[in-house]
Amino acid sequence: MENLIEQNKLEISKIDTRIKILELGIEHTFTNMYFDALSLQAELQSTRENIEILNKQLSVAKNLTEHGLFRYIDYRLMQTDLKLDSINYLNTLTSFRLSLSEIKTFCGLKDTAFTLLPRYKIALNDIHHDSSLFLKTFAEDSLTVKYQQTVFNNQYKPQVMNIANSGINSNSISSISRHFGMSAGVQITYTIFDGKQKDINRKQQMVLLEESSHQKDLRNTEITNRCLLYTSPSPRDDR
Repeated sequence: MENLIEQNKLEISKIDTRIKILELGIEHTFTNMYFDALSLQAELQSTRENIEILNKQLSVAKNLTEHGLFRYIDYRLMQTDLKLDSINYLNTLTSFRLSLSEIKTFCGLKDTAFTLLPRYKIALNDIHHDSSLFLKTFAEDSLTVKYQQTVFNNQYKPQVMNIANSGINSNSISSISRHFGMSAGVQITYTIFDGKQKDINRKQQMVLLEESSHQKDLRNTEITNRCLLYTSPSPRDDR
């Protein structure tokens, strides 16, 4: 009974862990979508500023070209640059609108208005990978294997069962007392030979535990490397 209670607690813990991992996945997906949209918005604003600058320069270059103070070919190159920037601006604008729509859909918003995203102060949180939820799942898998092995081994313990029975068989009320009987006893069952199933099951569970431990080590290494990647300072060019 105690083992079943622990198994139920473990299943509840596994469900809670899966929910938390799902929440982290949603946060990760939204963060990526937001940063992608923010990057497009920055590119959009930068391209628009370049177009404004090029328009002013082109206006000056046109006057200089008309008075023979600026080469015509250079003026035409400036016009080409302006057209390319204008095309790039429209393409980026389309991508940004699509990205913005995806964010609103992901958040369940029905608002289709075109709005710029606010720019928040962004900083990395402190990372404590030792208590990672992703590592917790491997510990829970190991406990599951342990409990399954315990349940399997329990069937090899002697099983004791109390037996009681009673009955009556009579055609007349006067003779009921002579036709009433009852019995009681104890039944003990024990597995003597199982075709080495116990040993096979034990080896299978050991393989599962070793595999779980190996996967945990791999994931721990992956998490550690990511933490170092995000927290280490950017390399500087000393040239």
